[in-house]
Amino acid sequence: MWARILPALTALTLWVAAAPLGAQYTPPGSTAPGMDIPSQEELTTRVEEARWRLGAIRLSPWLGIRDASFVVTTDERNETEDDFTATAGAGLRAYLRTGPKVIWAAHAMPEYTWWKDAEDKRRLNGRYGVGVFAYLNRLELELSQRRREQQGFFSSEIQELTTTREDISRVALELHIAGRISLFGAFLRSEFTNREKRPLFVRLDREEEIVRVGIRYHTPRGWMFGIGYEDGTNQFAEGARNLSNSETAELLEIAYDGDRFGARLHLGSQSMEPDEGSEFSSFESSTGSLDTLWRLSRNLSFSVYGHRQLRYSVQETYSRYLSDRFGLRFALGVSKSTLAFFAETGEDEFVSLDPGFPDRFDDVTAFGMTYHLLPRRVVGLSIGMVRSEYDSDLDSFDRDVTTWSASIELGRLREKLQLGEEAGNW
Repeated sequence: MWARILPALTALTLWVAAAPLGAQYTPPGSTAPGMDIPSQEELTTRVEEARWRLGAIRLSPWLGIRDASFVVTTDERNETEDDFTATAGAGLRAYLRTGPKVIWAAHAMPEYTWWKDAEDKRRLNGRYGVGVFAYLNRLELELSQRRREQQGFFSSEIQELTTTREDISRVALELHIAGRISLFGAFLRSEFTNREKRPLFVRLDREEEIVRVGIRYHTPRGWMFGIGYEDGTNQFAEGARNLSNSETAELLEIAYDGDRFGARLHLGSQSMEPDEGSEFSSFESSTGSLDTLWRLSRNLSFSVYGHRQLRYSVQETYSRYLSDRFGLRFALGVSKSTLAFFAETGEDEFVSLDPGFPDRFDDVTAFGMTYHLLPRRVVGLSIGMVRSEYDSDLDSFDRDVTTWSASIELGRLREKLQLGEEAGNW
């Protein structure tokens, strides 16, 4: 599909995305998150905007009701199910400077997820983490540990909201060795566990480890070019499907962030082989992500984005599928509010393990909008709608999902269309 939509990238088809498989779902209208160290400017801004002080410690409170959602699902029999869910919580982010170039950060934000009808989905969730970030003369360093227990769609294959726990350990560094050349490296260990413990959902519980190294060149005009290598293992938990595998990849990244235009491209070449006794089928193909941003005026911007990601399947007939997406996003700022909307199209391609069973292709279209209102600097209101439609060549997998949601939070909300994803919850 990318060869039709992005012909300029066809010369790079040996390259694969620089992101781990990670969570099974990328929300419509967004791109896959990367693994960059949060910038010193971003963390410094958060420290300076923290509202409370406790000696040398800066504290930023969070309080809100978020993802208050009315979810409507229509299956292939045209039968509709609907329910209402909301998540409420309160917590703190804490920051401590130990010298001008070292920042310690921590957050604890417990929250309760409530459902009107699905009582088995009600539970205490939360986001917790601690990390140290150093920005020395030639070295940028991150050491962090996070836990995220949050509700979200399980995958594009299973469009159902569920709570997953992610435990993430991370070490990342970038060493500037000479002029505009730098070396980078990262170690990421992630453990994914579905908290509902339903047989279908726990089939993908697993632990992933990735080691990445490479070199980058920063041009005087603001461009960055990088190449690297990645080695990883994916071990599935006891009681899950046995899809354990190992992977290697050669990586390419290009980035630019100017006053009017920005772009981030992550590509690479990935090879994944099953462990002994694993059901996983070998994979060797191209995946990647592209995010571009045009700032047309102070209050108007739009983005073109696309990504191809490998996902695991819960069905016995398939072990994995390739998910392609391509879309547009717009954002318009008016006074103290921002209106953003997106539209995207794509395909999920399932490769059958059984030669006598056909491969499966799901055509995907999605669109949505979000309205942010910040009547005061510290309080924000957000209202949104997302509709996703899946048209499969196997009629039994046709489905539509529509979600209306609202959030009101004490703390900063994203006001404008931005390039890339925020790193973590710092």
